[in-house]
Amino acid sequence: MPWRACSRRICGTFRQGVRGPADDPVILYREWGLDLEAVNTQVHLYHGEHDRFAPLSHAVYIDEGLPRSSLRVYEGEGHLFMLNLFDAVFEQVAG
Repeated sequence: MPWRACSRRICGTFRQGVRGPADDPVILYREWGLDLEAVNTQVHLYHGEHDRFAPLSHAVYIDEGLPRSSLRVYEGEGHLFMLNLFDAVFEQVAG
């Protein structure tokens, strides 16, 4: 994905204010009301080892709860590492 398109999407997150992104950390630590074991589709999880916004332990928890998931942890990466890896991730998902 070109940087401009990605940048527009990120800016779009804040178009209606900061309430949505501000709620993300609160939602992260609440019960979602979703039975992870009931998700019966392949799920690919990608996570930066040093993500300070969404802890790796949360990704591990989700991975362990989903019956058909794969977690790929990117060593040395933080929260926005995916901006540089869109092509690699899309290739894996398509393959």
